[in-house]
Amino acid sequence: MPVHPIPRHIVRPSTPFQSRGWWLVIIVLWLLSLALAWNLGGRWTQQPATAPNSAKQSTYRAMQKLQQQLAILQQAQRVNQIAVKSLRNTLVERDGEIENLRSDVAFYARLVGGDAHRTGLGVLALRLQPLEKTAGYTFTVTLTQAAKRDPGSRGRLSLSVEGIQAGKPVVLDWAHLAPSEQRKGLPFAFKYFQQVRGMLVLPPGFVPSRVRVRLVPKRGKPSEWAFAWAKTLVSTR
Repeated sequence: MPVHPIPRHIVRPSTPFQSRGWWLVIIVLWLLSLALAWNLGGRWTQQPATAPNSAKQSTYRAMQKLQQQLAILQQAQRVNQIAVKSLRNTLVERDGEIENLRSDVAFYARLVGGDAHRTGLGVLALRLQPLEKTAGYTFTVTLTQAAKRDPGSRGRLSLSVEGIQAGKPVVLDWAHLAPSEQRKGLPFAFKYFQQVRGMLVLPPGFVPSRVRVRLVPKRGKPSEWAFAWAKTLVSTR
């Protein structure tokens, strides 16, 4: 039988320094991996929490500014509405004053100029003003005295109204229009002109068309002056 040689194994023990070095490398790498993982984890956990909050804050601030601007605009609109309303009321009042002044100017123009052919006692104007929510009217009769040498006129004044009631023409005399204490008429006494005021009440269903003013002076003959009802009415505005 052939004889095989005995194999030789060489055993080389590792030095302590080489074994410790590898462990140090492994430990350092492990620590680095932990630090890297902690850093990345912190970024992932912090960034989603801060970014939406800053966006919400920006949106909230923008909404606050818009609300403030809206409040300012609404306040300015209310101020403008109040100013426009006040201006309209002032214009309406001025229009009424101008209309009254025009009426007064026309009245005095007629009073001063008058009718060249008119003499003696006469009715210059008649105004009727309705009483709200009633069938009553207040009236103002302007009387004039054209005769220059006449010392004055005295007498009584009464009104009558013509119109339609129940489809028939009707004339309401002063006794049906005035209060009981004024049935004899309203007194007047003046030298140049005078305004006599009173009140009348129309019956239900009566539609007026014309009003007559009757003057009964103490000296001279009675006279009547007719006016269209619609032209005597004065606006209640």
